[in-house]
Amino acid sequence: MAFTSHVRDRRDIFITDDAKGFINEGRRSYLEQKYHTKIMKANEFLDYLFEYDREKE
Repeated sequence: MAFTSHVRDRRDIFITDDAKGFINEGRRSYLEQKYHTKIMKANEFLDYLFEYDREKE
């Protein structure tokens, strides 16, 4: 249900630690391509934010 809302609202990044449901066995690539979004685990998102912050400096 959360992913449905995410897609409907055209959000950029969906954060989940549900690897079985959203990441494993090619699910991440399939969902990202089909719904034009990024799917990240919480730790991946934190890394993304730190990198984004470094680029702004």
